[in-house]
Amino acid sequence: MAQNPSNLNRHFSLAADINATALNNPIGGNFTGVFEGNGHSITIAINAGSSHYVGLFSRIGSGGIVRNLEVQGSVNGNHQTGGIAGAVNSGGTITNSSSLVNVNGGQNVGGIAGVNSGLISFSFARGNVDGNSRVGGIAGTNNSGAAIQNSYSAGNVSGNHRIGGIAGENNGGAIQFVYAMGIIAGNNNVGGLVGDMSGGQLTNSVVLSGNINGSSQIGRAVGNSGGAMSFNHGRENAFVDGSPVTSNNPSSSHGADLPLATLVPLWWTNLGWVDTAWNFTTGGAPTLINAPNAGAQNSFIPPVATIASLSFGFGGLELGLPVAPPVVEPPTLPSLEDDEPAEPDYTPDMKLPEEEDDDADTDEESDDDDGDDDSGAGDSDGDSGDDNDDGNDNNDDGGSDSGDGNDGEETPPPADEGNDSGESLFEELSAGLEGMFVESAELDGIFDANEDDQAASIRGILWKNA
Repeated sequence: MAQNPSNLNRHFSLAADINATALNNPIGGNFTGVFEGNGHSITIAINAGSSHYVGLFSRIGSGGIVRNLEVQGSVNGNHQTGGIAGAVNSGGTITNSSSLVNVNGGQNVGGIAGVNSGLISFSFARGNVDGNSRVGGIAGTNNSGAAIQNSYSAGNVSGNHRIGGIAGENNGGAIQFVYAMGIIAGNNNVGGLVGDMSGGQLTNSVVLSGNINGSSQIGRAVGNSGGAMSFNHGRENAFVDGSPVTSNNPSSSHGADLPLATLVPLWWTNLGWVDTAWNFTTGGAPTLINAPNAGAQNSFIPPVATIASLSFGFGGLELGLPVAPPVVEPPTLPSLEDDEPAEPDYTPDMKLPEEEDDDADTDEESDDDDGDDDSGAGDSDGDSGDDNDDGNDNNDDGGSDSGDGNDGEETPPPADEGNDSGESLFEELSAGLEGMFVESAELDGIFDANEDDQAASIRGILWKNA
Protein backbone atom coordinates (compact mmCIF):
# COMPACT_ATOMS: atom_id res chain seq x y z
CA MET A 1 0.00 0.00 0.00
CA ALA A 2 1.41 3.36 -1.00
CA GLN A 3 0.88 6.45 1.08
CA ASN A 4 1.18 10.16 0.71
CA PRO A 5 4.41 10.91 2.61
CA SER A 6 2.98 14.19 3.83
CA ASN A 7 0.55 12.23 6.01
CA LEU A 8 3.13 10.01 7.68
CA ASN A 9 4.29 12.68 10.14
CA ARG A 10 0.84 13.63 11.43
CA HIS A 11 -0.72 12.96 14.79
CA PHE A 12 -3.68 10.62 15.08
CA SER A 13 -5.98 9.66 17.92
CA LEU A 14 -8.03 6.45 18.00
CA ALA A 15 -11.62 7.14 19.04
CA ALA A 16 -12.89 3.55 19.28
CA ASP A 17 -11.92 -0.08 18.71
CA ILE A 18 -11.41 -0.96 15.04
CA ASN A 19 -11.80 -4.19 13.13
CA ALA A 20 -9.24 -3.81 10.34
CA THR A 21 -9.13 -7.42 9.19
CA ALA A 22 -9.81 -6.16 5.65
CA LEU A 23 -6.33 -4.65 5.74
CA ASN A 24 -4.09 -7.34 4.28
CA ASN A 25 -0.94 -5.22 4.16
CA PRO A 26 0.78 -3.01 6.74
CA ILE A 27 0.62 0.76 6.84
CA GLY A 28 3.75 1.27 4.78
CA GLY A 29 6.49 3.86 4.82
CA ASN A 30 8.20 5.37 7.85
CA PHE A 31 5.64 6.72 10.28
CA THR A 32 7.17 9.69 12.09
CA GLY A 33 4.09 11.16 13.74
CA VAL A 34 2.23 10.18 16.91
CA PHE A 35 -0.37 7.43 16.95
CA GLU A 36 -2.36 7.73 20.16
CA GLY A 37 -4.39 4.59 20.81
CA ASN A 38 -6.22 5.93 23.89
CA GLY A 39 -6.38 2.34 25.17
CA HIS A 40 -8.41 1.15 22.16
CA SER A 41 -7.66 -1.91 20.06
CA ILE A 42 -7.13 -2.65 16.39
CA THR A 43 -7.80 -6.17 15.14
CA ILE A 44 -5.73 -7.26 12.14
CA ALA A 45 -5.32 -10.39 10.03
CA ILE A 46 -2.36 -9.57 7.78
CA ASN A 47 -1.17 -12.35 5.49
CA ALA A 48 1.81 -11.12 3.49
CA GLY A 49 4.10 -14.11 3.72
CA SER A 50 6.50 -13.07 0.95
CA SER A 51 6.85 -9.45 2.10
CA HIS A 52 9.38 -7.84 4.43
CA TYR A 53 8.66 -5.25 7.13
CA VAL A 54 5.25 -6.56 8.07
CA GLY A 55 3.06 -5.60 11.03
CA LEU A 56 0.31 -3.09 11.65
CA PHE A 57 3.04 -0.61 10.65
CA SER A 58 5.92 -1.39 8.32
CA ARG A 59 8.33 0.90 10.14
CA ILE A 60 8.15 3.34 13.01
CA GLY A 61 10.70 5.96 12.07
CA SER A 62 12.73 8.58 13.88
CA GLY A 63 10.46 10.66 16.09
CA GLY A 64 7.55 8.30 15.52
CA ILE A 65 5.58 7.24 18.58
CA VAL A 66 2.93 4.55 18.95
CA ARG A 67 1.42 4.55 22.43
CA ASN A 68 -1.54 3.34 24.48
CA LEU A 69 -2.50 0.97 21.66
CA GLU A 70 -3.60 -2.65 21.71
CA VAL A 71 -3.20 -4.76 18.57
CA GLN A 72 -4.90 -8.15 18.26
CA GLY A 73 -5.16 -10.88 15.65
CA SER A 74 -2.51 -12.41 13.42
CA VAL A 75 0.42 -11.36 11.22
CA ASN A 76 2.18 -13.52 8.63
CA GLY A 77 5.23 -12.09 6.87
CA ASN A 78 8.77 -12.87 5.83
CA HIS A 79 11.75 -10.90 7.20
CA GLN A 80 11.28 -8.12 9.75
CA THR A 81 7.83 -9.14 10.95
CA GLY A 82 6.18 -8.08 14.21
CA GLY A 83 2.81 -7.80 15.88
CA ILE A 84 2.87 -3.99 15.93
CA ALA A 85 5.72 -3.08 13.57
CA GLY A 86 8.13 -4.76 11.21
CA ALA A 87 10.85 -2.44 12.48
CA VAL A 88 11.24 0.28 15.07
CA ASN A 89 13.98 2.45 13.65
CA SER A 90 16.46 4.56 15.58
CA GLY A 91 14.52 7.31 17.33
CA GLY A 92 11.20 5.45 17.08
CA THR A 93 9.15 4.40 20.11
CA ILE A 94 6.47 1.90 21.09
CA THR A 95 5.26 2.48 24.65
CA ASN A 96 2.35 1.54 26.91
CA SER A 97 1.10 -0.85 24.26
CA SER A 98 0.20 -4.51 23.93
CA SER A 99 0.38 -7.10 21.19
CA LEU A 100 -2.10 -9.95 21.43
CA VAL A 101 -1.03 -11.13 18.00
CA ASN A 102 0.11 -14.53 16.76
CA VAL A 103 3.13 -13.77 14.57
CA ASN A 104 4.74 -15.96 11.92
CA GLY A 105 7.72 -15.03 9.76
CA GLY A 106 11.18 -15.89 8.49
CA GLN A 107 14.04 -13.89 10.01
CA ASN A 108 13.76 -11.09 12.58
CA VAL A 109 10.37 -12.02 13.97
CA GLY A 110 8.98 -10.56 17.20
CA GLY A 111 5.78 -10.36 19.17
CA ILE A 112 5.95 -6.56 19.08
CA ALA A 113 8.63 -5.71 16.48
CA GLY A 114 10.76 -7.72 14.08
CA VAL A 115 13.76 -5.43 14.59
CA ASN A 116 14.13 -2.85 17.35
CA SER A 117 16.62 -0.04 16.87
CA GLY A 118 14.62 2.40 19.00
CA LEU A 119 12.70 2.01 22.28
CA ILE A 120 10.09 -0.51 23.39
CA SER A 121 8.87 0.17 26.92
CA PHE A 122 5.97 -0.52 29.31
CA SER A 123 4.52 -2.98 26.82
CA PHE A 124 3.69 -6.68 26.68
CA ALA A 125 3.10 -9.45 24.14
CA ARG A 126 0.87 -12.47 24.68
CA GLY A 127 0.66 -14.05 21.24
CA ASN A 128 2.71 -17.02 20.05
CA VAL A 129 5.70 -16.21 17.83
CA ASP A 130 7.21 -18.56 15.27
CA GLY A 131 9.96 -18.07 12.69
CA ASN A 132 13.26 -19.36 11.41
CA SER A 133 16.04 -17.21 12.89
CA ARG A 134 16.26 -14.29 15.29
CA VAL A 135 12.86 -14.89 16.82
CA GLY A 136 11.83 -13.25 20.11
CA GLY A 137 8.77 -12.80 22.26
CA ILE A 138 9.13 -9.02 21.98
CA ALA A 139 11.72 -8.40 19.23
CA GLY A 140 13.61 -10.61 16.83
CA THR A 141 16.73 -8.43 17.12
CA ASN A 142 17.52 -5.63 19.56
CA ASN A 143 20.17 -3.48 17.89
CA SER A 144 22.97 -1.27 19.19
CA GLY A 145 21.59 1.89 20.74
CA ALA A 146 18.14 0.31 21.21
CA ALA A 147 16.37 -0.58 24.45
CA ILE A 148 13.68 -2.96 25.64
CA GLN A 149 12.64 -2.18 29.20
CA ASN A 150 9.78 -2.59 31.66
CA SER A 151 8.08 -5.08 29.36
CA TYR A 152 7.28 -8.78 29.21
CA SER A 153 6.34 -11.67 26.94
CA ALA A 154 3.91 -14.43 27.88
CA GLY A 155 3.58 -16.29 24.58
CA ASN A 156 5.34 -19.39 23.29
CA VAL A 157 8.35 -18.70 21.03
CA SER A 158 9.69 -21.23 18.53
CA GLY A 159 12.11 -21.30 15.63
CA ASN A 160 15.47 -22.56 14.47
CA HIS A 161 18.42 -20.30 15.34
CA ARG A 162 18.67 -17.50 17.89
CA ILE A 163 15.41 -17.95 19.74
CA GLY A 164 14.63 -16.03 22.93
CA GLY A 165 11.73 -15.27 25.23
CA ILE A 166 12.38 -11.53 24.87
CA ALA A 167 14.79 -11.20 21.91
CA GLY A 168 16.27 -13.69 19.49
CA GLU A 169 19.48 -11.67 19.39
CA ASN A 170 20.67 -8.73 21.45
CA ASN A 171 23.06 -7.06 19.04
CA GLY A 172 24.52 -4.38 21.28
CA GLY A 173 21.29 -2.99 22.75
CA ALA A 174 20.08 -2.75 26.35
CA ILE A 175 17.46 -5.06 27.87
CA GLN A 176 16.38 -4.51 31.48
CA PHE A 177 13.43 -5.02 33.83
CA VAL A 178 11.77 -7.61 31.60
CA TYR A 179 10.51 -11.15 32.04
CA ALA A 180 9.36 -14.02 29.82
CA MET A 181 7.15 -16.95 30.77
CA GLY A 182 6.22 -18.95 27.66
CA ILE A 183 7.69 -22.19 26.30
CA ILE A 184 10.87 -21.43 24.32
CA ALA A 185 11.93 -23.93 21.65
CA GLY A 186 14.63 -23.84 19.00
CA ASN A 187 17.67 -25.53 17.58
CA ASN A 188 20.76 -23.56 18.63
CA ASN A 189 21.31 -20.33 20.55
CA VAL A 190 18.14 -20.68 22.59
CA GLY A 191 17.52 -18.74 25.80
CA GLY A 192 14.66 -17.96 28.14
CA LEU A 193 15.36 -14.25 27.66
CA VAL A 194 17.83 -13.91 24.77
CA GLY A 195 18.98 -16.50 22.27
CA ASP A 196 22.26 -14.82 21.29
CA MET A 197 23.85 -12.11 23.43
CA SER A 198 26.27 -10.85 20.79
CA GLY A 199 26.83 -7.68 22.78
CA GLY A 200 25.04 -5.06 24.82
CA GLN A 201 23.46 -5.42 28.25
CA LEU A 202 20.97 -7.75 29.89
CA THR A 203 20.26 -6.74 33.47
CA ASN A 204 17.67 -7.00 36.27
CA SER A 205 15.56 -9.45 34.26
CA VAL A 206 13.76 -12.69 35.08
CA VAL A 207 12.94 -15.98 33.34
CA LEU A 208 9.64 -17.41 34.56
CA SER A 209 9.42 -19.99 31.79
CA GLY A 210 9.64 -23.58 32.94
CA ASN A 211 10.67 -25.07 29.59
CA ILE A 212 13.56 -23.97 27.35
CA ASN A 213 14.52 -26.52 24.71
CA GLY A 214 17.02 -26.89 21.90
CA SER A 215 19.99 -28.90 20.68
CA SER A 216 23.03 -26.70 21.36
CA GLN A 217 23.95 -23.45 23.10
CA ILE A 218 20.93 -23.38 25.40
CA GLY A 219 20.57 -21.44 28.63
CA ARG A 220 17.85 -20.69 31.12
CA ALA A 221 18.46 -16.97 30.55
CA VAL A 222 20.75 -16.78 27.50
CA GLY A 223 21.77 -19.31 24.88
CA ASN A 224 25.04 -17.72 23.75
CA SER A 225 26.58 -15.53 26.45
CA GLY A 226 28.16 -12.21 25.62
CA GLY A 227 28.05 -8.55 26.51
CA ALA A 228 27.28 -7.44 30.06
CA MET A 229 24.91 -9.62 32.07
CA SER A 230 24.04 -8.97 35.72
CA PHE A 231 21.26 -9.36 38.31
CA ASN A 232 19.33 -11.84 36.17
CA HIS A 233 17.29 -14.67 37.66
CA GLY A 234 15.70 -17.84 36.38
CA ARG A 235 12.89 -20.00 37.68
CA GLU A 236 14.32 -22.62 40.00
CA ASN A 237 14.47 -26.09 38.43
CA ALA A 238 13.22 -24.87 35.06
CA PHE A 239 13.76 -27.53 32.44
CA VAL A 240 16.54 -26.68 30.00
CA ASP A 241 16.80 -29.22 27.21
CA GLY A 242 14.74 -31.63 29.29
CA SER A 243 16.75 -31.38 32.53
CA PRO A 244 16.27 -29.11 35.55
CA VAL A 245 19.06 -26.60 36.08
CA THR A 246 20.26 -24.69 39.11
CA SER A 247 22.66 -21.76 39.34
CA ASN A 248 23.70 -19.19 41.92
CA ASN A 249 25.31 -16.81 39.43
CA PRO A 250 23.14 -13.85 38.35
CA SER A 251 25.64 -13.05 35.59
CA SER A 252 25.65 -16.52 34.03
CA SER A 253 23.76 -17.90 31.07
CA HIS A 254 21.28 -19.48 33.52
CA GLY A 255 20.95 -16.55 35.91
CA ALA A 256 20.57 -17.08 39.67
CA ASP A 257 17.89 -19.45 40.97
CA LEU A 258 14.51 -17.93 41.74
CA PRO A 259 12.32 -20.07 44.01
CA LEU A 260 8.73 -19.12 43.25
CA ALA A 261 8.07 -18.99 47.01
CA THR A 262 10.20 -15.83 47.15
CA LEU A 263 8.02 -13.99 44.63
CA VAL A 264 6.67 -11.22 46.81
CA PRO A 265 6.45 -7.50 46.01
CA LEU A 266 9.59 -6.77 48.02
CA TRP A 267 11.64 -9.17 45.88
CA TRP A 268 10.85 -7.28 42.69
CA THR A 269 11.52 -3.87 44.19
CA ASN A 270 14.83 -5.11 45.60
CA LEU A 271 15.72 -6.09 42.05
CA GLY A 272 15.15 -2.49 41.00
CA TRP A 273 11.65 -2.79 39.53
CA VAL A 274 9.38 0.16 40.32
CA ASP A 275 5.80 0.08 41.54
CA THR A 276 4.94 3.13 39.46
CA ALA A 277 5.11 0.87 36.39
CA TRP A 278 4.24 -2.55 37.80
CA ASN A 279 1.63 -4.21 39.97
CA PHE A 280 3.25 -6.89 42.14
CA THR A 281 1.37 -9.85 43.58
CA THR A 282 2.60 -12.46 46.01
CA GLY A 283 3.51 -15.64 44.16
CA GLY A 284 2.61 -14.26 40.74
CA ALA A 285 4.13 -12.41 37.82
CA PRO A 286 4.02 -8.60 37.71
CA THR A 287 1.52 -6.85 35.47
CA LEU A 288 1.91 -3.45 33.84
CA ILE A 289 -0.19 -0.67 35.32
CA ASN A 290 -0.73 1.50 32.25
CA ALA A 291 -0.69 -0.97 29.37
CA PRO A 292 -4.06 -1.27 27.59
CA ASN A 293 -6.46 -4.16 28.24
CA ALA A 294 -5.51 -4.99 31.80
CA GLY A 295 -7.82 -8.00 31.54
CA ALA A 296 -5.43 -9.62 29.06
CA GLN A 297 -2.69 -9.65 31.69
CA ASN A 298 -2.49 -12.62 34.01
CA SER A 299 -0.16 -12.96 36.98
CA PHE A 300 -0.62 -16.75 36.99
CA ILE A 301 2.65 -18.61 36.39
CA PRO A 302 2.01 -21.96 34.62
CA PRO A 303 3.58 -24.95 36.39
CA VAL A 304 6.31 -26.96 34.74
CA ALA A 305 4.85 -30.14 33.28
CA THR A 306 7.04 -33.22 33.00
CA ILE A 307 4.53 -35.67 31.54
CA ALA A 308 3.66 -36.14 27.86
CA SER A 309 5.18 -34.01 25.14
CA LEU A 310 4.40 -31.71 22.31
CA SER A 311 6.33 -30.97 19.17
CA PHE A 312 7.41 -27.73 17.59
CA GLY A 313 8.33 -27.98 13.92
CA PHE A 314 10.66 -25.68 12.06
CA GLY A 315 12.67 -26.28 8.91
CA GLY A 316 11.86 -29.99 8.93
CA LEU A 317 13.10 -30.38 12.50
CA GLU A 318 10.74 -31.53 15.21
CA LEU A 319 11.63 -31.11 18.83
CA GLY A 320 9.77 -32.87 21.62
CA LEU A 321 8.97 -30.67 24.60
CA PRO A 322 7.47 -31.21 28.01
CA VAL A 323 3.90 -29.99 28.01
CA ALA A 324 3.03 -26.87 30.00
CA PRO A 325 -0.48 -25.46 30.32
CA PRO A 326 -1.28 -23.35 27.29
CA VAL A 327 -0.66 -19.63 27.48
CA VAL A 328 -3.85 -17.62 27.47
CA GLU A 329 -4.60 -16.93 23.83
CA PRO A 330 -5.30 -13.38 22.68
CA PRO A 331 -8.98 -12.47 22.93
CA THR A 332 -10.78 -12.29 19.62
CA LEU A 333 -10.74 -8.53 19.17
CA PRO A 334 -8.90 -7.67 17.17
CA SER A 335 5.30 8.07 16.52
CA LEU A 336 7.95 6.22 12.33
CA GLU A 337 11.55 6.96 10.53
CA ASP A 338 13.29 7.95 7.34
CA ASP A 339 15.86 5.22 7.32
CA GLU A 340 15.90 1.58 8.36
CA PRO A 341 18.75 0.76 10.73
CA ALA A 342 21.88 -0.40 9.06
CA GLU A 343 22.93 -3.91 9.79
CA PRO A 344 26.71 -3.94 9.29
CA ASP A 345 29.06 -6.74 10.00
CA TYR A 346 30.05 -6.97 13.62
CA THR A 347 31.91 -9.12 16.04
CA PRO A 348 30.46 -9.90 19.46
CA ASP A 349 32.86 -7.42 21.06
CA MET A 350 32.17 -4.41 18.89
CA LYS A 351 29.25 -2.04 18.58
CA LEU A 352 27.45 -1.35 15.36
CA PRO A 353 27.88 1.98 13.60
CA GLU A 354 24.92 4.29 13.36
CA GLU A 355 21.95 2.97 11.43
CA GLU A 356 21.82 3.75 7.76
CA ASP A 357 19.28 3.46 4.99
CA ASP A 358 16.52 0.96 5.62
CA ASP A 359 17.02 -0.62 2.26
CA ALA A 360 20.60 -1.40 3.18
CA ASP A 361 19.55 -4.68 4.76
CA THR A 362 21.81 -7.05 2.91
CA ASP A 363 22.07 -9.83 5.40
CA GLU A 364 18.81 -11.70 5.38
CA GLU A 365 19.42 -15.35 6.06
CA SER A 366 17.88 -17.68 3.56
CA ASP A 367 18.08 -20.65 5.93
CA ASP A 368 16.61 -22.74 3.13
CA ASP A 369 20.07 -24.19 2.83
CA ASP A 370 20.45 -24.29 6.57
CA GLY A 371 20.67 -27.93 7.32
CA ASP A 372 23.05 -27.52 10.24
CA ASP A 373 22.15 -27.07 13.84
CA ASP A 374 25.22 -25.45 15.34
CA SER A 375 25.91 -28.57 17.29
CA GLY A 376 29.51 -28.82 16.17
CA ALA A 377 32.21 -29.17 18.79
CA GLY A 378 34.01 -26.06 19.79
CA ASP A 379 31.00 -23.79 19.34
CA SER A 380 30.75 -22.94 22.98
CA ASP A 381 31.00 -19.20 22.54
CA GLY A 382 28.14 -18.77 20.13
CA ASP A 383 28.14 -17.27 16.73
CA SER A 384 31.65 -15.92 16.94
CA GLY A 385 32.61 -19.47 16.11
CA ASP A 386 29.33 -20.57 14.64
CA ASP A 387 30.35 -22.76 11.74
CA ASN A 388 26.91 -24.18 11.21
CA ASP A 389 24.49 -21.63 12.47
CA ASP A 390 22.04 -20.00 10.15
CA GLY A 391 23.96 -18.68 7.26
CA ASN A 392 26.59 -16.07 6.70
CA ASP A 393 24.42 -13.66 8.67
CA ASN A 394 25.94 -10.74 6.89
CA ASN A 395 23.73 -7.99 8.20
CA ASP A 396 20.46 -9.83 8.44
CA ASP A 397 18.80 -7.84 11.07
CA GLY A 398 21.38 -6.40 13.18
CA GLY A 399 24.78 -7.53 12.15
CA SER A 400 26.81 -10.41 10.90
CA ASP A 401 28.17 -13.20 12.96
CA SER A 402 31.86 -12.98 12.53
CA GLY A 403 32.33 -16.71 12.57
CA ASP A 404 29.23 -17.94 10.80
CA GLY A 405 30.78 -19.79 8.00
CA ASN A 406 29.03 -22.51 6.15
CA ASP A 407 25.43 -23.28 6.64
CA GLY A 408 23.58 -21.32 4.08
CA GLU A 409 23.49 -18.01 2.36
CA GLU A 410 21.57 -15.00 3.41
CA THR A 411 19.42 -13.34 0.84
CA PRO A 412 18.75 -9.65 1.35
CA PRO A 413 15.20 -8.40 1.27
CA PRO A 414 14.22 -6.48 -1.82
CA ALA A 415 14.09 -2.74 -1.72
CA ASP A 416 11.08 -1.44 0.17
CA GLU A 417 8.21 -2.78 -1.82
CA GLY A 418 5.67 -0.59 -0.10
CA ASN A 419 3.36 -3.57 0.11
CA ASP A 420 1.16 -2.24 -2.67
CA SER A 421 -2.16 -3.95 -2.41
CA GLY A 422 -3.75 -2.71 -5.59
CA GLU A 423 -6.46 -0.34 -6.57
CA SER A 424 -9.12 -2.08 -4.48
CA LEU A 425 -7.59 -1.56 -1.03
CA PHE A 426 -9.66 1.55 -0.32
CA GLU A 427 -12.86 -0.30 -1.07
CA GLU A 428 -11.78 -3.27 1.07
CA LEU A 429 -11.17 -1.02 4.05
CA SER A 430 -14.35 1.02 3.72
CA ALA A 431 -16.57 -1.61 5.34
CA GLY A 432 -14.19 -2.38 8.20
CA LEU A 433 -12.80 0.92 9.41
CA GLU A 434 -15.95 3.10 9.46
CA GLY A 435 -14.33 6.33 10.43
CA MET A 436 -12.96 5.23 13.77
CA PHE A 437 -9.71 7.18 13.40
CA VAL A 438 -9.84 10.81 14.46
CA GLU A 439 -7.02 13.09 13.48
CA SER A 440 -5.68 15.15 16.35
CA ALA A 441 -6.64 18.78 16.77
CA GLU A 442 -2.94 19.49 16.78
CA LEU A 443 -3.20 19.56 13.00
CA ASP A 444 -6.40 20.13 11.11
CA GLY A 445 -8.81 19.83 14.03
CA ILE A 446 -10.70 16.80 15.27
CA PHE A 447 -12.59 14.99 12.54
CA ASP A 448 -16.12 14.15 13.62
CA ALA A 449 -16.48 10.66 12.09
CA ASN A 450 -19.88 9.17 11.44
CA GLU A 451 -21.45 6.58 9.21
CA ASP A 452 -22.08 9.10 6.43
CA ASP A 453 -18.40 10.08 6.38
CA GLN A 454 -16.80 6.64 6.21
CA ALA A 455 -14.81 7.38 3.09
CA ALA A 456 -13.49 10.70 4.37
CA SER A 457 -12.43 9.13 7.63
CA ILE A 458 -10.48 6.35 5.93
CA ARG A 459 -8.74 8.83 3.66
CA GLY A 460 -7.51 10.64 6.74
CA ILE A 461 -5.46 7.65 7.86
CA LEU A 462 -4.80 5.26 5.00
CA TRP A 463 -3.59 6.59 1.68
CA LYS A 464 -3.28 5.07 -1.77
CA ASN A 465 -2.24 6.26 -5.17
CA ALA A 466 -4.93 7.48 -7.53
